[in-house]
Amino acid sequence: MDNVQDAITFAREHLTFTHFLTANDCGATGGHQSGILITKSAWAIMFPIRPERGNGTLENLKRNAHITWHGEPEFVTDSVFTYYRRGTRDEYRLTRFGNGFDRLKPSRTGDLFVLCLDNAREDTWTYQAWTLQTDEDIDTFLDAFGMGPGETNKLLDTHPETNPEDELLQSVRDWAATLDDFPGTALMAEKARLLAAQFLPSTNDPDITLTRWIGLEYTIFKVIEDFFYREVVRYGFPDTETFLTCAQTLLQRRKARAGKSLEKHLSCLFMQAGLRFSEQAYTELHKKPDFIFPSIEEYHNAPVNSDNIIVLAAKTTCKDRWRQIITEAEKVNKHYLFTLQQGISPAQLTEMHSANVQLVVPRENICTFPANFRDKLMTTKQFIDLAARISGHIGNGCS
Repeated sequence: MDNVQDAITFAREHLTFTHFLTANDCGATGGHQSGILITKSAWAIMFPIRPERGNGTLENLKRNAHITWHGEPEFVTDSVFTYYRRGTRDEYRLTRFGNGFDRLKPSRTGDLFVLCLDNAREDTWTYQAWTLQTDEDIDTFLDAFGMGPGETNKLLDTHPETNPEDELLQSVRDWAATLDDFPGTALMAEKARLLAAQFLPSTNDPDITLTRWIGLEYTIFKVIEDFFYREVVRYGFPDTETFLTCAQTLLQRRKARAGKSLEKHLSCLFMQAGLRFSEQAYTELHKKPDFIFPSIEEYHNAPVNSDNIIVLAAKTTCKDRWRQIITEAEKVNKHYLFTLQQGISPAQLTEMHSANVQLVVPRENICTFPANFRDKLMTTKQFIDLAARISGHIGNGCS
């Protein structure tokens, strides 16, 4: 746990990039391993100015990076950031890790990569880096910043956007001003859906819709958190106990938000699709899966290994926790698991497949998994289509 706490402490004070290591990053796609892909929007952690034509930068630009990799064992690399712009290639990559580097093995697919800029005053910039492996460590880091897996793959934003010309953000600030207290997850999730309908292009694609809702809710959360606590933080605390109470409240709220958010948005998607389902209903041994299709009553009346029942669990990350769902419902042979996890190692995916666990992921995340497993994944839309055939439609909707 000290390792992840060190990462949190450092990330709070330094420019930080977070990214789930994909199958391509870790050489698990069967293709040539060419380093860690860095999102284009994160250029500031690599170069003093954005590399592009017209501002004097080269088409293929490099910067040396001295990186201390924390964990067991600690490792130091003299790596290189490269901006490639040639033909259709337009990307940043971190390469050159030296002999004995073990953080990019296929088994590390799905680790959370945390890169912090330590010193940018010399020709060779220095960095501190972590690769967090377990669900517990990953969730601890994300929770500390109120993030879900969908808010990674970019620079960590410890301050909410304040552009007054952004109508959507202004709408959130106006709404925050009407609130007497910090809104709960359900209310923020509903607001995210309303803002998506108001400000974003319409779509009938549930994979796109879910990703938008989750991203917007995170934006809402950060703006409202800043609105309620900006002055408190600015003017300080009268004593240590008051500070600790405030900090604990903030951290607990951040920790609770992401998982509940995913369940709320999935529930709304299912209602919009007119599906019949039960939420958080008890099965055997007082277990409580997230969703049962068509209903808990039909589950209890169904024979063992029925093909007419679907049980779905929802977990933001699932590298380790996927095993928990196997005992949630004894009457089904196949267990469905919706996750926002970006990438899982081939060994873990093989184990899941052997345990008859069907992963369901947003379509845009499929490319982060090993190539030979992608056809075994199910998109949000594919799951909804399957659930519709099992449960039938009732024509419900969701705000």
